[in-house]
Amino acid sequence: MTMRSKYPLAGLWLLVCASLPAFADHPTGLDDLLRQVQAASQREAAVRREREQQFLSGKNNRKAALEDMRRRVEQQRNRGQALKQQFDDNEATLQHLQEDLAARTGNLGELFGTVRQAANDLHALLQDSLVSAQFPGRAEWFDV
Repeated sequence: MTMRSKYPLAGLWLLVCASLPAFADHPTGLDDLLRQVQAASQREAAVRREREQQFLSGKNNRKAALEDMRRRVEQQRNRGQALKQQFDDNEATLQHLQEDLAARTGNLGELFGTVRQAANDLHALLQDSLVSAQFPGRAEWFDV
């Protein structure tokens, strides 16, 4: 004997039992329907209020973050301008110092060239001198 022939109404019974919870939420009268609609409306209103509150909170947070970023940008602009001014001042000072160094080095360079020329002349004079023939090594300290 098969299961189908043993319990012929079992499938129908399962179908009825499975559909019972679906019928449990159906209102039995207009008052029940009104209460269910009001409860659903209150739940939806609460959800909307919560979402609106989250939106407003997020909006306020974004507004504060935007103001903070604007303040930081302004600070960085001011800092950039101050650094540019300091750079320009330093560049002018450096230019002045380089000109001063060139003027001083020019005078010392002339003096150094004159001393070097006199030393070379003296070295040649000492090497060709008759006294150096008698006292060799007199001009060696010029070879440095």
